[in-house]
Amino acid sequence: MYKGGLTDALQLTISMNCFTLLLIITITYFTYFFQTKEKTFLAGGLVTGNIMLFILAEVLIIIAGWKNSILFGRYLYRAEQIPIFLFLASLLFFIQNLLHLEGLVKKLFKYLIYIGISITIITGILSIISPESFISVIYPSMTPQVSPGDFARGLEGPLYRVRDIMLCIYIVISLGYAIFHVIKKSTDFQSVTLLVGLIISVLGGFDDMQYVYSGKNYLLNNIRFSRFALGTTIMLLFFFASVFKKYFTAHTMLKKTTQELENFENKYSLLLDSTKELIFSLSKDMTILSANAKAKQILKLTGKIKNFSECIYHNEFESTIDTSVLKEQFAALQKSGEVLTTNFYILDPITKEPVEYQFRFDSFSADGNIEIFGRGWPLKQSKLNKYVKAERISLDVENHIVMVDDIVTRITSNISKCLDDGDIMMIKMALQEMVVNAMEHGNLNISFDEKTKAQEEGRLFDFMKERRENPKYRNRKVSIDYYFDEHKIAYRITDMGNGFNYKEMMSRINKEVNKQSMSHGRGILMTKAVFDKVKYNDKGNQVLLIKHLA
Repeated sequence: MYKGGLTDALQLTISMNCFTLLLIITITYFTYFFQTKEKTFLAGGLVTGNIMLFILAEVLIIIAGWKNSILFGRYLYRAEQIPIFLFLASLLFFIQNLLHLEGLVKKLFKYLIYIGISITIITGILSIISPESFISVIYPSMTPQVSPGDFARGLEGPLYRVRDIMLCIYIVISLGYAIFHVIKKSTDFQSVTLLVGLIISVLGGFDDMQYVYSGKNYLLNNIRFSRFALGTTIMLLFFFASVFKKYFTAHTMLKKTTQELENFENKYSLLLDSTKELIFSLSKDMTILSANAKAKQILKLTGKIKNFSECIYHNEFESTIDTSVLKEQFAALQKSGEVLTTNFYILDPITKEPVEYQFRFDSFSADGNIEIFGRGWPLKQSKLNKYVKAERISLDVENHIVMVDDIVTRITSNISKCLDDGDIMMIKMALQEMVVNAMEHGNLNISFDEKTKAQEEGRLFDFMKERRENPKYRNRKVSIDYYFDEHKIAYRITDMGNGFNYKEMMSRINKEVNKQSMSHGRGILMTKAVFDKVKYNDKGNQVLLIKHLA
């Protein structure tokens, strides 16, 4: 076994310390990569890991020289060239991610990375086919045998020269771009440390490379150690500092931003919970996602997932008109993005009485998912209502169910001084049914059976759209005449359809609707219960509704 001096021990010590340091850095890089999935950490782990393997081989070669295990050392000398080839590709990958290259430069680096990997594979295959053309295990290296690190090295062949050429090309490209980046683009910490690290690595690598051919070192010629190993270790320390300075700066900013967002969220929540308005968000299928304190109280949200349609008040005469209209309105809202304003009755949790609320809905996209932001407040009557002695309105409206709520609100807006809230609610619901009947059964000629089938198939509104677009029906309108004075409220609703046999329909409704629990057909029954007079013309396409006021 060889007994060396202090300088020989220094050769092994430097390599072992470099290996230990790079092992710690490599583990750190990959730990952060698995936690964050950030490519810069992956690139740092790869470039550091390749040099770490190279230096590990250097350590073992030195030990093989001390133990006179010449053949083992030469195989290691051959094996350590593969990490150097991979280092070239990983170096460019690291620079690409650290500096966030773009455009043509990014494409160039990408192609060079693929070329580096390809040459590594080709060289590996050729070294298997012709091992002696890479590193000979038969003949010793031409490098002067002056220390244990040289005893076990084999003769360098043509493929080793290819390695040196590739190393020079890739280092020059990396160094050249680092200089260009500092001069033309940025002098930040990452750019400067990258440049300084590359310069140190180039100096160490050049000193080692020329020693193979000249037998001399420019730096500390009387002491043998791997200048390339030391230089690249220092370079990788600079890289490590650059990456984690960038990471911790971003982390500090993120932490600060998160704190600011939390403060803002607390202020926003306090503001929302202090308002008397109902504020909530919905998914596209009307599931309530979040709500302020007032909305939770009024809509009775107790932690259970709830659909907004379940919050709407329905009485014993209720059909699906409210929820069906709402579904169509929400579908239109999601397509157009326009604001939706509509009214619904909500059962007050304290008085247990239905209260009319006005709601405003806005649609927005969050992470590719459509959400709907809703606001609601109790509908307040105009202060001028009590001064209205009489009113007459005439409307001609198209056959859009989504318009019904606005129509009914308009023709009932001034009757509050004569009736209580319960009567007004019933009048609104009856008018909704009558207007919808005029549109569906009158103008669009949708029969009782056709509507039942369409509802069972869940395509009622698609079916109505088809009818509206039919040239035979698309120009038809519903005429609504409204009169109000201190003695009575009167509505006349006329469609342009063929009419129907009122008496026969009433007979059928009485027999079938309650029996089959159908979701439509109760409108006429409800209307008769609400108004004092319900009179159809002979054709059946016009109905007169009168309610006498005490």
